[in-house]
Amino acid sequence: MRINLRNFIRNLPHLPLGIRLHIYYYFAKLTGKYKKLNVCVAYDSIEDGIEGIKKAGRYGVPVPVPDEIKEECGVAILTDERHLKKVLEMSQGLRLIGVFRRKDKKFSERI
Repeated sequence: MRINLRNFIRNLPHLPLGIRLHIYYYFAKLTGKYKKLNVCVAYDSIEDGIEGIKKAGRYGVPVPVPDEIKEECGVAILTDERHLKKVLEMSQGLRLIGVFRRKDKKFSERI
């Protein structure tokens, strides 16, 4: 994988957020919560993702955007069908990559 230095430097201030997101991801995996959260709301930018976490983070688990959705750094919220409508309402005005449902262990089905 080739690292783009300009993108790396631009995203450097977000490094602590990235570490926290990975911790949330692994904690959700360890506790079994990850399997129950079958919907991923992926934000278009880190800034939109930060705002999304502030508004809707309590309705799911903030995580890095899964690689099958976007290979670059990003922010997403994993949630379930029951809380999806609330996450989308709270994310009004924020740019999204999309909303994806897990299919065969990957978030590949766009909703």
